[in-house]
Amino acid sequence: MICGSRTWNSQEDVHAQTNYRTFSFKSPMSLPSLSPTLVSMLFGQSIFGVVVSCDFAGFAIEHFPVNAKFEREVRRVMPSLVDCDIGRKIGSFMISLGFTDVHMEVEADKIFTVIGQIDAERRWNWEKQFQAARPHLIQIIGSEKGADRFVANFLGVYDDPATSSITTLHFTRGCKPTTG
Repeated sequence: MICGSRTWNSQEDVHAQTNYRTFSFKSPMSLPSLSPTLVSMLFGQSIFGVVVSCDFAGFAIEHFPVNAKFEREVRRVMPSLVDCDIGRKIGSFMISLGFTDVHMEVEADKIFTVIGQIDAERRWNWEKQFQAARPHLIQIIGSEKGADRFVANFLGVYDDPATSSITTLHFTRGCKPTTG
């Protein structure tokens, strides 16, 4: 099952399979803006009754140990780029849309969870993510120098062999309401 491209993509990633639909919402949407999109996809296109959404929680904001100043900054900056906890919200979204038998399974994400020093491939992935987000980082932080400092500090946490950075992946499943 493919559950998303794990990018800083502002658009929704939708992957359809033969007997269910998998959705990943990575943009920082509120329920009012998400609901029409979700409803349109679920009721307008799918003939199957089960929907699975695969989303992050704690994305890029859960690090230990980390200094207090950087923790405040990462918890301010990252949610301005992406909804870091969308995975925790999808179950409520589904219930509010009338889904039944909503349940969730959680596991550590294998790309963004790093115990100890980050390997070269995952570090490269973060570098590419931040390159794509650079204009937004500059806008959020207020300067190019500040954005560069943030990225250097962020990668420094991942480079430290004594740290843990955790992102969970939430698989939320529900049966869509029948339309009659």
